[in-house]
Amino acid sequence: MREPVFTPRILAEWTRRHPHAAVHRFPRAGHLVMDDAGDELGPLIRDFLLPHPQPPRGQR
Repeated sequence: MREPVFTPRILAEWTRRHPHAAVHRFPRAGHLVMDDAGDELGPLIRDFLLPHPQPPRGQR
């Protein structure tokens, strides 16, 4: 939520346009979210990817 480009106002518009999207706010994070909130973001990324496993190499 400390991102200088993608402000809360822009987030509000994206949320309006994509009402079913999951939105996670990181109050202390800036542009480099993984650096600023990696402990919180990592599990969310993992949980998002788990239901979408990659096909084996050669079958992509």
